[in-house]
Amino acid sequence: MTQKFEIKNRFTQEVLFTCDVPEGMESGMIARHALESAIADDA
Repeated sequence: MTQKFEIKNRFTQEVLFTCDVPEGMESGMIARHALESAIADDA
């Protein structure tokens, strides 16, 4: 089962990017994984 991680605008709370995080990923690596996925998808 995967976990969803959302990158949001800090002022409007609009969701800018949603990423599926693999099960078992360390909590400190989740934001990095989401950011790298967003960059790879040209978000």
